[in-house]
Amino acid sequence: MLSVSRLRWVDRALACGVALLVFQVYLITIYPGLFGMGDAAKFSFVGKVLGTPHAPGYPMYVMVSHLFSYVPWGTLAFRMNMLSALLGALAVFFLYFAARAVGTRPAVAASAALACGLGRAFWAKSQYAKGYTLTAALVCAGVVLLLRWSQTGRRSLFYWAIAVFTISIGNHLIIISILPALVLHALMTNARQALAPRTLLLTVGLLAVGFSQYSLILIRTLQNAPYLEARATTFGELVDVVTARRYANEIGAFAAAEVVRTRVPVVAGLVVRELTWPGVALVLVGTVVLLRRRARDAVLCVGGAVGVMALTVNMSSNEDEGFLLSAFLMLWVLAAFGLEAIWSWRGRWGAVAALLLTVAVPVSQVVRNYDANDHHRRTFETRYFNALFERLPDKSAIVMDKYPTTMMLNYKLLGEGAAAGRDIVMVPAVPEQVVAIQKRGYKVFLFDQARVELGQFDYRVEPVPLRAEPFPEYLPSVREGFTVVVAATHVAAAGLMSHPQGWAHIGVSPDRVFRKAGTPYGVIGVAGARGAAFEAPEGNEVNLSLASGATVGTTGAQAPVEIRIQADSQNAAIWIGGKEQGRTSDGAVVAVVSPSGSVLETFVVRLADGLRVPFDMRLFPFFELTSAGTCLNLGNLGWRDISTLPVDGRVTLRIDNYRPFESRTTFYVVGDRPAAPTLFDARGTGELKVTTQSFRAGDMADARAIARVMAADNQALPLDAPAGSYVSRVEVTVNDNGDYKSALLDLGVHPTLTLVQVTVDLNNPRRATVCGAAPGSSR
Repeated sequence: MLSVSRLRWVDRALACGVALLVFQVYLITIYPGLFGMGDAAKFSFVGKVLGTPHAPGYPMYVMVSHLFSYVPWGTLAFRMNMLSALLGALAVFFLYFAARAVGTRPAVAASAALACGLGRAFWAKSQYAKGYTLTAALVCAGVVLLLRWSQTGRRSLFYWAIAVFTISIGNHLIIISILPALVLHALMTNARQALAPRTLLLTVGLLAVGFSQYSLILIRTLQNAPYLEARATTFGELVDVVTARRYANEIGAFAAAEVVRTRVPVVAGLVVRELTWPGVALVLVGTVVLLRRRARDAVLCVGGAVGVMALTVNMSSNEDEGFLLSAFLMLWVLAAFGLEAIWSWRGRWGAVAALLLTVAVPVSQVVRNYDANDHHRRTFETRYFNALFERLPDKSAIVMDKYPTTMMLNYKLLGEGAAAGRDIVMVPAVPEQVVAIQKRGYKVFLFDQARVELGQFDYRVEPVPLRAEPFPEYLPSVREGFTVVVAATHVAAAGLMSHPQGWAHIGVSPDRVFRKAGTPYGVIGVAGARGAAFEAPEGNEVNLSLASGATVGTTGAQAPVEIRIQADSQNAAIWIGGKEQGRTSDGAVVAVVSPSGSVLETFVVRLADGLRVPFDMRLFPFFELTSAGTCLNLGNLGWRDISTLPVDGRVTLRIDNYRPFESRTTFYVVGDRPAAPTLFDARGTGELKVTTQSFRAGDMADARAIARVMAADNQALPLDAPAGSYVSRVEVTVNDNGDYKSALLDLGVHPTLTLVQVTVDLNNPRRATVCGAAPGSSR
């Protein structure tokens, strides 16, 4: 029997060991840097610049991540991802002590802590920058203190628990969902102590301290921080931020029937996936037994978990897994108690079952969840944006795009200072702002969504190719088990022979890397395999082939498909499965083949490009603006003469009502023939309807008719129509149902005069935009 002091050391050692083991697993599988999912990029830089993310502002996370940004290890994004991993491991550390506090043996507490840390969602949320694991660590620390207070009655533990929970308000108000369980547990444990004036005063004071963290938002708004998403200059605005009024529609967003029919099954499914069915069974056993033996502690864990799940069920923010982390921790405390109950069963089979569960539950979590959470080779975004910022010249403007893309750009500019002395700015995808900055001498660049949006206004672009690192430095990023095929001409072979560590990844030995220059080269290797790759012998020609299923060199791996290489002084080429994949006369052809035989990627590296690996720009297209149409915002501004636009018979029209509304765009066009309008490239919501009336200038009857029509339209602008010309009234109507509608309108005539009026639902000119054609464009 261990003494109390020795048992404490055992607990500390086990808790640290479990947390370190989980942390090591996180580091092995963690996102290695920048990546484009959700808020990850934003939370990678917002702490460094002491900015304010979206409501409620996360001031505690901002301050903690700001301090952690000074850790001299890896890129800023990697450090912030590592912070989440560290906080996740800290939550696992506290979970061990929570399980011990309800009376489990050390082995059971360690098993539950490991199983929790290696759960699908808990593992996933511990691998990238955001405040979920900080909330989880704080909640679990508070639960440990309450459970120990319940066990010992020590007042100081209760006060420390109050401090932890109130301070955690500064990270996220999800803590409120646990409040009923906290209050009930306190009253059941020691109502007199919980309701004592001293306790109430302390709680009020600590709440003030907790909420005071949000003053960071006021301060940084007044200081005009580099990044301000949550802004507040008054107390009322601060209350709106703290209560996340911007997202009020996401709380209680579902009708009761929909909650029961869809949301409850979704959240229940996440719980089952996280705990597994054996874990759920242990939770049920633990709940029943704990209610009988220590009802107040059961109320804390069950009530806390149910509170978090109830809030999640009623949220529509697509952040279910992150919100549920605190619930998972409390459920694993119950599961630990259930496992302890099985250990207490009499007889050999009870002990055997308990031992098997103690080992099998965490092991099964690793087996089930490792592949889904292994992101250590996800380097695409890091490599892509590094290449992009190397490519950008001074005085570059990048048009804002999808949210993740914009946040990755902000990360590079604000977090890493990737502009490096160059003038690189971001501009909204608003036509007149894009044109204005182009006129100031900036080169304008766009991603695909902005290209599509601005394409509605006849903006023209050309693709921008990007290249990453030199090919030998690319090799270590190839996934293990994938086959790499290289065919190089003699002019490229010598340049490729560098970076021995990279070539070693596919089985090319260092003594082969620094080889004699002037001859072509060919190799078939397997990433991560032991043994030597299949290399062509030195000579003036390379002819290398492997049948499907043949062994690749001495690696022991089999070729997943027929592979053939040819290279000489003129060309280099690769065939996979009998199909030519690429050919070059001034570089090297590379193909990467999956174990199933599918070609993952094929590319050519050229000496002129420094043998740098080209990105497949179909995955993430990037463009430079070459020409832009001139645009005017005309919503509810009355009649305007737009003859100065380079109309050339075509205009782009965009309607953007705030609510369902039938907008009317009316043109008066003077030309040498009647207008014959046609609509092209319609996008958005609603059906466009076009009506046309044409009148011949100089004809008395037509003159009277057009006068009546113009009077009905309240059109009072001069309408200079030479005799013999035609005046056409073109009306376009659409109800965009509060979305938007855009189209290219070809008037079918080159007008000498064009007048227009657009009616929209709000007196905001930007609700309607009319653009002329880009210079030199044609359709």
